[in-house]
Amino acid sequence: KTFNWCFGHVSQIMSQQSNDHVSQQPPLKKRKLSTPPPPPSAPIMGDIIPSMLSTATDTTTTTTTTDDTPIQATASECAVANSGATSQAEEKSNNEWKANRGRYSSLQDLQNANFEQYYRRQNIISDEQEWQLFLQTLRRELPTSFRFNAANKVHDIYKQKLINDEFNLAKAERDGLVHDGLAFKQPYALAFYPHQNGWQCNFPKRYLNKHKDYFSAFRDFLVYCNENGIISRQETVSMVPPLFLYKYISPSDVVLDMCAAPGNKTAQLLEFLDYNLKGEWRTAPAPAPAQAPAHHAYPQLQAPVVAPHAHAHAHAHQTNADE
Repeated sequence: KTFNWCFGHVSQIMSQQSNDHVSQQPPLKKRKLSTPPPPPSAPIMGDIIPSMLSTATDTTTTTTTTDDTPIQATASECAVANSGATSQAEEKSNNEWKANRGRYSSLQDLQNANFEQYYRRQNIISDEQEWQLFLQTLRRELPTSFRFNAANKVHDIYKQKLINDEFNLAKAERDGLVHDGLAFKQPYALAFYPHQNGWQCNFPKRYLNKHKDYFSAFRDFLVYCNENGIISRQETVSMVPPLFLYKYISPSDVVLDMCAAPGNKTAQLLEFLDYNLKGEWRTAPAPAPAQAPAHHAYPQLQAPVVAPHAHAHAHAHQTNADE
């Protein structure tokens, strides 16, 4: 499947080059292309790609016209002739995926022998009982967690909606809602995050989507607030490092984030450069010219990882929230 997908994309590029080459040649008689030979098998993806490129650029297939005049067809032309078969294979694969995408409805189904073998070889856990607990923890889905962006001027209004339980989440807890053995508990403010700006719900996102009768309003709240920069959907553990750095950075600093993907911690640090934990504007101390040149007077944040568009959204909706 992987080879056919890659080969089809390379073939499109090669077919364009082939068409440019053919357009400069005398017109040929009508020909019937034969099926190209099967691509060479390779055990590793790193070997498949070079073989695929070599096949696409060098392989030719000899065919004949109605008067038995031998001509040659490039691999790209043969691939175009057989694109219908490739499309059918891709469609079959997609249908199989759609049929099995709900297969992991139970967390106990998440098994991977190679994964377990790799970590056993690391010898990080020697006790068998602790090893089983380790695997069980890995199979557990992450809870739904988010933080309110203090830089957003209306974040307190929406935080109060959650505190007052305007989404009637207490009903799900009173009704004893359980999914995959996990009993629902109301979202709560994380004790380590000041001003109740960090929140967590023990139900993962997938569970919330399964019970729309209880969580429809809550899900709409999360989507709306996230898209408008009021909250950031962020793992609880990733909220901790910026809080440690909060006391050591000032608006005149240049921060280099060495782990900037997808960028939630980067955005959190960028917020701390300009605002305190209450959302109040921070005043930069007057730095000595030797320590902070004039062109560094405005808060800066540098990230070594260039995030794709999907991740860049996490930065844009927060940095523009104040404007």
